[in-house]
Amino acid sequence: MRSSPNQQSSSANFKAYIPALLFVSWLGTYLDIILVGKKLFSFPARPLPELFSFNAVSTLLVLPFITAIAIYWFQKMARWQRIVALLVFGLMGMLVEQISERLGWFAHSGDWSHFYSFFGYMLVMWLAWKMYRWFA
Repeated sequence: MRSSPNQQSSSANFKAYIPALLFVSWLGTYLDIILVGKKLFSFPARPLPELFSFNAVSTLLVLPFITAIAIYWFQKMARWQRIVALLVFGLMGMLVEQISERLGWFAHSGDWSHFYSFFGYMLVMWLAWKMYRWFA
């Protein structure tokens, strides 16, 4: 039985999530490792602290999950709406970091500015979207 063109494109789009989510997970993990190594921030409360200097749950599960939701919604948006969504995503990332600090999950050095996070989260999400589109 042949599959319809809609089923094929839906399957191809689903498969395009995989490299985008792997990329985000990889990038988030390595950025955390580098920035923790430079002592710009730390994760005082994290799973398996004897194995990881960063929060593996955040980079291996949470970030890819949020990225998958963002990509799903980005597909339904016009270009200008994606730009606004990226700005909102950057703001939300910056605010979540500040809340995480208050909860004791995250700590920044005095050299850190949350504007780095604002631009960083926007850039990572934009790169994930571009990677998704490249594989779709």
